[in-house]
Amino acid sequence: MVTLHLGSVLRTSAPGLDLAQFAEFSGTLPDLLERLATAGGPALRSRLFEGGAPRRYLTIFVDGRDARFLEPPIRLGPDSVVDLLPAVAGG
Repeated sequence: MVTLHLGSVLRTSAPGLDLAQFAEFSGTLPDLLERLATAGGPALRSRLFEGGAPRRYLTIFVDGRDARFLEPPIRLGPDSVVDLLPAVAGG
């Protein structure tokens, strides 16, 4: 079962999806993000994607490793944990 955690800023766009579990998921990270966007609706989709690609300031960790440094396609295992953390500015 792939487990997905949403950062607190993203939770406001997807009530009830702060911790999502996808049983019997088999695919890549983009497949999972698309499935999440479909489940979360238009508000969450706009927070995850820009021009069909993941937003530039969305940090994604797969099994504790920054996805920016993983070789595509990023395949998810049956027990993968994915964390989505949008960049937050301010001081």
